[in-house]
Amino acid sequence: MSDSSENEAADPSDYFSVREERDATVEVQRTIDEINDLFDSGAIPEPPNFEEMENDAANTSDSDSSDEVTDSSEDEMEMEEIEDDFGMQRQEAPERINVMQAEMRKKAEAIIKKSFPEESSLKQLYALPKALRSRCSKRPRTGSFQDKIYLEAAYKFSDSCMTELTGHTGCVNALGWSSDDQCIVSGSDDKCINLYNALGKDRTPRSRFFTGHQSNIFQSKFMPHQNNRKIVSCARDGAVRLTELDNAGCPVRLSAEEPTKVLVKHQLSAHKLSFVHGTSVILSAGEDGRIYQIDHREPPRNPILRLDEKTIYAIDCQPNGYEFAVCGDFQNAKIFDRRNVTLLGAPERDIGVENSSNHGITCLRYNHTGTELLISTNDGEIHLMDTKESKVINTYAGHQNEQTVKGVNFYGRNSEFVVSGSDCGNLYIWDSKTAALVNSQLADGTELNPGVVNVLEPAKSIPLLATSGLDSEIKLWSPSEQVFLEDSDRVAEIKEKMTENIISGGANRRSRFSFLDRLRLLEYMSRRERDLSDSSENDDDNDSDDNDDVHPDCRQM
Repeated sequence: MSDSSENEAADPSDYFSVREERDATVEVQRTIDEINDLFDSGAIPEPPNFEEMENDAANTSDSDSSDEVTDSSEDEMEMEEIEDDFGMQRQEAPERINVMQAEMRKKAEAIIKKSFPEESSLKQLYALPKALRSRCSKRPRTGSFQDKIYLEAAYKFSDSCMTELTGHTGCVNALGWSSDDQCIVSGSDDKCINLYNALGKDRTPRSRFFTGHQSNIFQSKFMPHQNNRKIVSCARDGAVRLTELDNAGCPVRLSAEEPTKVLVKHQLSAHKLSFVHGTSVILSAGEDGRIYQIDHREPPRNPILRLDEKTIYAIDCQPNGYEFAVCGDFQNAKIFDRRNVTLLGAPERDIGVENSSNHGITCLRYNHTGTELLISTNDGEIHLMDTKESKVINTYAGHQNEQTVKGVNFYGRNSEFVVSGSDCGNLYIWDSKTAALVNSQLADGTELNPGVVNVLEPAKSIPLLATSGLDSEIKLWSPSEQVFLEDSDRVAEIKEKMTENIISGGANRRSRFSFLDRLRLLEYMSRRERDLSDSSENDDDNDSDDNDDVHPDCRQM
């Protein structure tokens, strides 16, 4: 290479020339676009033009007094320091990004190897005739054979046997199954609840109604032990509401003013609610850090617990026990005993991963025995935790969890599988014991414009899985004849997508706040100092005008 070429400024694209990920270029460009959008919108001032500022300083030095010349020289020196700082940041950026990419590649290879073990062999899966498979998919599990069909569906969910339930006009954030797995209740950004016959031919809702929520519905569930006649929902408006249904499945209005009953009202958004096992008692948690225990037969009460300065995203009750767990924008999940909770506080146990880089947990779920807790962190990993010893039993990765408050769940009566959505638009299913990936399907958006999968709710007795996300449709998955792991082309695509998720997720968390944000910060500080100086000089000039026109912007009112 010639000396002249060595001295040329490096093309930024050379720093991010990784074709198979395409993440570095996309992420850096997206960050630059976001910075430009902030400048254009006026959220932060335009960056200073260093050359113009130097010229202004030079002109000022020629015309002003010696004191002002000294000040200009100091400004020039400050600008030189900033530029030198930028230069160092930019020079070091390629090396830092190369190191980051190497680390992410190594991590991706380890996760892919764990998710697709070379020597693993598929269990003998039943190849049922289509008619028999259809009948089995609609009958509750009653024996070992039916249990196997239910579990093997995890390997066979496919878009060829996926149907879409329509009827919402916004993102679908909430799904719930009736106790007999015949009906699905959903809640959406359109502030309405839809009821569907899950096994019917009609893909439109049998009933659709406005709940009274004033903002996005985040969760909707059938209340247990109420013959599927009561629905509980919570939303961004903080309200937890109860809807009662008549014999035809239509809502019974509470009054002309209120269509449904408000059970409690959080001060901020209420994302999740859970039912105490074996009862109809509700536990709700919100971003206000308050936890309510609600009996719909009694008047509203004060919260049973307050976690000050904590934002809670999810809550889940322990099966066959007294514990409940919460998570949010704090690093570890917290477990409480309902018998020892008071407004003054309660003994708590923290469950989390030591030395974790996550800044929050978006969802959690107890397993069928209540001895293990599944937590989904925003660093792109899901951990199965032992609740007694607070240690990691297994880790599931390959998806992305950064954009939304994403759910996680178990599939199988004995928690045999772990299911999660992703920012890449796919659903992922892992074997809970081995952490091997058994299935992944595009479940939101399109290949060219993928969405985000947020909600995954399996039926309890029939091999069906309902998912939703940014799309206004609900995806209802049933098993096909094709086994995901036997489709080598599809497996190769998923490996590539998982690699993209891991590397781009690492870029988001590490490189995105490196030299570019440093540049933005320094530019912002320089501009702010100049603006403050200019505004102080103009204050005296504007005093007389202010006295003449106290409200200049209100003349047309």
